[in-house]
Amino acid sequence: MIKKKLLISNFLVIVILLLLLCCFMLSACFTVAFADTAQSTSNYLDYVLEFLGDRDILETKIIGDGGNNEFLLVEMSPSGYAIFAVDDTQYSFVEGAKEANSPFFKYINEALVYLGPMSYFIDKGNYYFNIMTEECVDKEDVETTEYDFLSQQRVMRSAPALFSMENQPLPDKTYNENGYTFIKDAEYFKKSYYFPENLNNDCGIVALFLLLGYFDTCKNDAFINSNDGFISNGSYSALSKSIAFAPKTTDSLKEHLKTYGHRLLLPGDNFAMAEKELKATIQDYIKNKCPSLSSNCVHYSGSIINTHTNPRKLINGGIPVVLVIINYERPTDSQKEKEGGHCVIAYGYKDDTFVTHFGWEDYPEVYLSKYTAYAYYALEYNGEHVHSRNMMDLLLKYYCGCGAKV
Repeated sequence: MIKKKLLISNFLVIVILLLLLCCFMLSACFTVAFADTAQSTSNYLDYVLEFLGDRDILETKIIGDGGNNEFLLVEMSPSGYAIFAVDDTQYSFVEGAKEANSPFFKYINEALVYLGPMSYFIDKGNYYFNIMTEECVDKEDVETTEYDFLSQQRVMRSAPALFSMENQPLPDKTYNENGYTFIKDAEYFKKSYYFPENLNNDCGIVALFLLLGYFDTCKNDAFINSNDGFISNGSYSALSKSIAFAPKTTDSLKEHLKTYGHRLLLPGDNFAMAEKELKATIQDYIKNKCPSLSSNCVHYSGSIINTHTNPRKLINGGIPVVLVIINYERPTDSQKEKEGGHCVIAYGYKDDTFVTHFGWEDYPEVYLSKYTAYAYYALEYNGEHVHSRNMMDLLLKYYCGCGAKV
């Protein structure tokens, strides 16, 4: 009996030691990943120039978060920007774009406040002014110490990747451009300029109706019934054989998706949709609006674990991914509820950076650090391709998202 207890005890000790060893190895890996993505003070400008290409640096500015953290804003000419988190002498890339200046650009001489991706403010003395939503927030209500963006990024740098082997991009479902891997139909998101406004924390709904518009236009015309008024025609250039601008999803679709009621709003909270809520909303939509497609639809979702590897694997398979990203918690103006997080669509990547549609018309191609993401949702359609008639050229001829004239 004593020997049996000793054997069990020794076994448990071995298991614990193995677990500790795994944790140490994972920690070491994440430390290396952090070092690989951080730039020293001497070479961050080289990083910006490599990222943005043939552009001139117009202005650099250190901006704060209302607390003790600092960020470096770099504006480019004729377009482009990059924002870095300043951590001692290291500058870690957070977000940037090539074809647009930052939302801060018109207010560069103001007292700027950065509360994470998609959260751009001006310090007006007693309150913060939200540049994108034109909302005013009492300064004393923004508790930057409660939800420290840089601390959260450090946590996400240590998010485990368990049993997730990297796959290779599928040649028939992806393409490579300047070292970035894009889904085959990435142009749809790059040219998505027209859709209902992204206000009142509707970013999750915006991401979903952009996703549905993509699947209806590029995969199967049955995803959206033309009689529902959920989508209107985009424009196709027969000369360049490319999308001029993607079809517009409408307010009717936005409101319809809200009726499924999968936004978990706790008392006093108004956060972005979680990955399970995104998944449940699309499942209900398919069940009610296009049930014949349900057997050919596969849903993927997760949080924390494999959040940085699985989206890359899905993009390698030609599948766009909704990322739920972190930023500061803050109160809203109307009801003083707290809100935080945002949903964006990733359709490309390179190294530690995703290429995303931010859900705003002027920002369809934003480069975003993978360490800002803490959850994801993706839909895969594996059924037959059915041409859509969602785009027209100047001669009023219809085109599918695949480029075929129909």
